[in-house]
Amino acid sequence: MKISNSFTQGKMNKDLDERLIPKGQYRDALNIEVNASEGAGIGAVENVLGNTLVGTNYNYPAGETNLFIVGTIADQANDHIYFLVSGTLFDYVLRYAGDGIAIKTLLKDTKGRVLNFDPKFFITGINIVDNLLFWTDDKNPPRKINTTKQYQTDAFTEDDISVIVKPPLNAPLLVLSNTDLDDGSSPNNIEDKFLQFSYRYKYENDEYSAMSPFSATAFFPENFEYNYADAEFTSMVNKFNQVKITFNTGLSQVEEVQVLFRDTLDNTLFIIERFKKVDLGWGDNQSKSIVFTNNKIFSVLPPDEVTRLFDNVPLKAKAQDIIG
Repeated sequence: MKISNSFTQGKMNKDLDERLIPKGQYRDALNIEVNASEGAGIGAVENVLGNTLVGTNYNYPAGETNLFIVGTIADQANDHIYFLVSGTLFDYVLRYAGDGIAIKTLLKDTKGRVLNFDPKFFITGINIVDNLLFWTDDKNPPRKINTTKQYQTDAFTEDDISVIVKPPLNAPLLVLSNTDLDDGSSPNNIEDKFLQFSYRYKYENDEYSAMSPFSATAFFPENFEYNYADAEFTSMVNKFNQVKITFNTGLSQVEEVQVLFRDTLDNTLFIIERFKKVDLGWGDNQSKSIVFTNNKIFSVLPPDEVTRLFDNVPLKAKAQDIIG
């Protein structure tokens, strides 16, 4: 005889004897998952598959011993499992795809070089956000990798996997000068403005750094002149009509440089231009310059970027969570 029950109440009842449990409730359940609607207070119980032994189909280098999995996480959206493994010769970040294909090496690093996994520091803080794998172990700085990128053995650095992305540390250099503005037909758009300049980096994975410090104000007044009739300083206009801005192109991980400016009388922050290093043939940590005349329309950054002086990433963390 087959007995079938519909657990319409979706409730596990451990208080009553199993012979007294009302219809619509259950006492024990194995291999189930409860999917609930957020805030609605209702849900559904579904069967889930148990564990299946798929074998050990990863060939570690000869002589590799004392292997220990320091962290693991399942990527249910893509049917992948990630393993962070500490060995004697190397440390590894591995990915197993649920289709039975051989395990793929995402990172392989000579022991103690960068990854520095330690069996005594088990990784409990680990998350997946889109194609990014984040982890922290309370021994090393918080790290991340792009799971779609191919990293070569021992060819990556701390900057390639660090959660923190380095901002420019120095303000851009300014040189004020004059240029012919078509015999006066084009106005001097910086004549009565007190402008400051900054810049920031766009990294791989569409991450943006904090801004550099702001430059000095790009303003130099005319020779002293006072209008007694109107009681005003007529010399308080900018003696120059263009600014040469010099900045650094950043590390190899930087894909784009954005040069910014603001009027000191307004907190609005504008993007002058976006410079893609690959398209322009720019190298790493080079000095580049542009000329600014304030004669075009600029895009605006969100207001919270003005107060973003740094990214608050700890040097070490035992746990982590990702929100938003």
